[in-house]
Amino acid sequence: MSDLEFPRIPELDSSAMTATAEALRHRPRRLGHLGFLSQALTWWAGCTSAIPLNLIQHPALVVFAGATDIEPQQVSDQPAGSVNESLAELESGAGPYQLLRGDTQLEVVDLQDHPVPDFTRADTLGPHNFSDFFRRGQDQADALIDSGCDLLIPGSVGESDLAVAATLIGALSRREPVSLFRLGDDPELWKRRVEVSRNALYRVFSKGLRATQRPPATTQAQWAKYLCEKLGSATTAALSGFFCQTAARRTPVLFDGPHCATAALIAERLCPGTRLWLQLAQSSAEPMMESVAEELELQPLMITGTDLPEGAASLMALPQLQAGISLVRGDRIDQPQV
Repeated sequence: MSDLEFPRIPELDSSAMTATAEALRHRPRRLGHLGFLSQALTWWAGCTSAIPLNLIQHPALVVFAGATDIEPQQVSDQPAGSVNESLAELESGAGPYQLLRGDTQLEVVDLQDHPVPDFTRADTLGPHNFSDFFRRGQDQADALIDSGCDLLIPGSVGESDLAVAATLIGALSRREPVSLFRLGDDPELWKRRVEVSRNALYRVFSKGLRATQRPPATTQAQWAKYLCEKLGSATTAALSGFFCQTAARRTPVLFDGPHCATAALIAERLCPGTRLWLQLAQSSAEPMMESVAEELELQPLMITGTDLPEGAASLMALPQLQAGISLVRGDRIDQPQV
């Protein structure tokens, strides 16, 4: 069964957001200013409908791992087998995720048993597989929310994640791949990535980006689904379902990284309003992230310049968000009169 019914997305609690914004605006000068945290705290209030703000009690990190038939050396600065190494680190308690997560619950969704074709040669998913993986993401979100999780963090590990993300963003936003990849310190890798992305776009659209404009009779949701069926990976589809379902279930998500951001953009096209339930943890050196953040109207919680596995930066931002919540909760304690 390939037909999907995309969920309707509820609004945030505007009254809770207004109350929190007002409290932050009139915060006594002696208590200081919370900077970028102010926007994130207002968002948290809208997600939780709680005044005073609720502390984050049960966060969870969900790492999606996938594979494609694209040759890793063509698009990745990591050697073949790096995904399995990352998963082995998760099992052993090593690596960035384990070092940063603290008490955050960890779940792994391993989709490597379902590698998708090289998108320069064939369609990657098709309607049936897209629907199956989309539902996998929805089911994972439901399971965590039903268990009591109040904040979710998606992660993604895949050797071709960056190439898939840039190609989809190029198709969705009609931007040339040359403008989406960071040059970095390996110009040859940059050239290979651009070439692979362009080849994939030309396979689907023989006239290149000029032909990627959405047909007038096609909705944004239909177009996003079509592009993901042609160019996305199993993890792209699963992450898109994960984002849509968390928003439909009124559960906030903290995220980072180009691949997760691309899935968030697709989720917003499929289920308008999804972006309201998302908080971007940090900006990225990858140019494609600027395009996605602008379209989703999201501001990063922090700017560190780090380049970590997707989801790790959100684990770094989580204590900052929790600290901000604690500070605002403390502001409500009656102060002695002077």
